[in-house]
Amino acid sequence: MNTCCRAATTLLDSSQIIVIGSQSILGSHKDTTLPEVLTMSIEVDFVPMSGQEADSDLIDGAIGEGSAFHETFGVYAEGVSPTTAVLAPSWRDRLIPLPDPASGAIGLCLDPHDLCASKLIAGRPKDHAFVEAAVSHQLVDPLIVEERLTATDHLAVDSAVATIRRYAPLGLTDSRRPSWRANREQAIRDRRNRVNPKPESP
Repeated sequence: MNTCCRAATTLLDSSQIIVIGSQSILGSHKDTTLPEVLTMSIEVDFVPMSGQEADSDLIDGAIGEGSAFHETFGVYAEGVSPTTAVLAPSWRDRLIPLPDPASGAIGLCLDPHDLCASKLIAGRPKDHAFVEAAVSHQLVDPLIVEERLTATDHLAVDSAVATIRRYAPLGLTDSRRPSWRANREQAIRDRRNRVNPKPESP
């Protein structure tokens, strides 16, 4: 993902870019610690900080599917709108920075609970498989995913809530939840404090 972030930020002359979709899980967890179902995608979805469609089109044309970049690196990027994924309110406040040490570029990744909530609303089989794996490997707390879903205004929310409740027994136990949440929150604070990106206007 660093290769895509570096290419996209260079292309747009920006130090930051927002990462949504499956690859945003890498903002919270190293790929070497994740099950294959969470890292198998070769597409990285980027929301330019400008929010401009022209910048999304620039990404698609230069480093998108079928580009020379795709052929060279085996991965590609897609420039998308902030509304491409249905996300809970205040999702931007929960973005997790993933820096590229080689360039200083920063991918601002979705919080994994926001990611899983958006995937359940999308509702495709591959999205359900992703969320089930994230829950069963204790990478997300299904109760937090449900909170994000119920804060979201969308017709698919009821179905998505039913699904996360079905997966919940595969994940955290009530006794494990308090320490898990405390450890996760500290890890995210540490990452944000190390990176401390300067905010840019979306």
